[in-house]
Amino acid sequence: MIKMKNRKSIIVLLLIAVVGVVGLTIAYFTNTATVENEFKTKQYGTEVNEQFVSPDNWTPGTTTPKTLTVTNTGQVEEAVRISYTEKWELANHDELSGWIDANGDVSTHTNNEATDERAAVINWVNQADWTKDGNYYYYNYKLKPGETTSTILDSVTFNGKVNINSTCETDTSQPGKKIVTCSTGGNGYGSATYTLTFQVETVQFDKYTDAWNNPNVAITLSKSDSTVIKGLPVNPAIAQYTNDTKGNLFVLPHNSTEQTEAMNDYRYIGDAPNNYVYFNCTDDTNTSTCEIWRIMGVFNVGDGDGNIEQRIKLVRGTDFAETTYWNTVQDNNWPDASLKTYLNGDYYDSLSNTAQGMIGDARYYLGGSKVQNVDAEEMYKWERGTKVYSGHATYWDGKIGLMYPSDHYLTYSNGIDNVCYNNPGNCEEFLYNSETGHYDIPKTNPGHPKTSWIYNSNVLEGTANPVLNNFISPGSQYNIRVFCVHFSGYLRVGPADYGTGSNDYVVGARPVLYLSSDVEIDTGNGTSTNPYTLKKVNQ
Repeated sequence: MIKMKNRKSIIVLLLIAVVGVVGLTIAYFTNTATVENEFKTKQYGTEVNEQFVSPDNWTPGTTTPKTLTVTNTGQVEEAVRISYTEKWELANHDELSGWIDANGDVSTHTNNEATDERAAVINWVNQADWTKDGNYYYYNYKLKPGETTSTILDSVTFNGKVNINSTCETDTSQPGKKIVTCSTGGNGYGSATYTLTFQVETVQFDKYTDAWNNPNVAITLSKSDSTVIKGLPVNPAIAQYTNDTKGNLFVLPHNSTEQTEAMNDYRYIGDAPNNYVYFNCTDDTNTSTCEIWRIMGVFNVGDGDGNIEQRIKLVRGTDFAETTYWNTVQDNNWPDASLKTYLNGDYYDSLSNTAQGMIGDARYYLGGSKVQNVDAEEMYKWERGTKVYSGHATYWDGKIGLMYPSDHYLTYSNGIDNVCYNNPGNCEEFLYNSETGHYDIPKTNPGHPKTSWIYNSNVLEGTANPVLNNFISPGSQYNIRVFCVHFSGYLRVGPADYGTGSNDYVVGARPVLYLSSDVEIDTGNGTSTNPYTLKKVNQ
């Protein structure tokens, strides 16, 4: 039998909601008198919903459920952000650091050093719905009237490694019984109070950038919006790819980079999305004369003159358009590359007049890296950064380029394949089969899916010499390296003069282009049996 006498540790979670009220008075003049009219705007309202019961005795290892959501109770679309503060305080009002050291004792540090851990662990959830910028978490979607955000946390845990000072006495005076009585206290967390304060702020959606001083966050469509962009269906929720959603573009928000502002990409992800499209037809009235290309998505892209336009991005078909050198010499400056010259010269000239008329000049970013083992989102940042080999270009304006590494590995996003998304340098879909001499064995087991539509259409499955695929991105450490995807699926860096007969590798070059801003979807549903067709608006 054990009796515990302790000074109660109470978790106190406070909540402050900051909302706004909108009013408007407009005065105007006539030629005879001054007339004042009062106009009532739509109602503005916010409700903060908290599910939490404070425990009487919060002991190490205990998890206390807590959720926090925000509901738009008014008639005006809102943007939402949340910040929080934590405080550990003793009865004498002395504050503890909030950290524990490797032994579980209260740390003297004020931030994470060495092996320190948080004494109180906030268990964040739905992180794809919220973006952290500075001290705030921004909800990625506008909140329409009647809608409720996802919760940003589901519980708070008192770290089980915390060493609470305790004194115990054992009583064996009663036959057959051992009674242990313990008192907790001292200067550790056992006698402290933890206060977690959340502040919720909402603002009229179309004013959030001004009100919040241009946060480095792109707030997008409502989760309930059913919409199309350039004639393509959009799935506004950042959600898992399924057979029911594969026909939709997925919204992928990105923060600002060195060369871009915060923006949203609309991408096709997964293994078999409905993104087939007819392009480059010899007879515009007969789809059987067309090539089959794939739609990467819809992107905000510069037109080369400083204008940002929303445009459809295409990559050529399920086969390799060309097998050639990235450059005939070991130089990774794309504006000087022989492949750039070919794609925008002889290859462009080979396209039909209609296809040429649909292609617009676009800005391709040429940021490089000397690392491979970063996640796909980090790749997106360095591609749009300014780290390049000395004297090389950081961007290029032209018509036809190549994929970025992030174009390939973001197709694994939203949980499609976390290994490939989180560490493309370790992404291997196929391994060499010594019995057949082919590259056709999945890495994990024979049932492992080939999970990227771009990868699926790159690899010549069951062949002795699968094809590498070049990216437009250079390495930054040397002037001879460019990034490509290995035939087994992982990101690698190779010489810029990789090509037919070079080190026994055949390197693919799949042309990539942005359609002009006046091109959108006309007919079809994007399946392989009924690809989309394209049209120019007002034609």
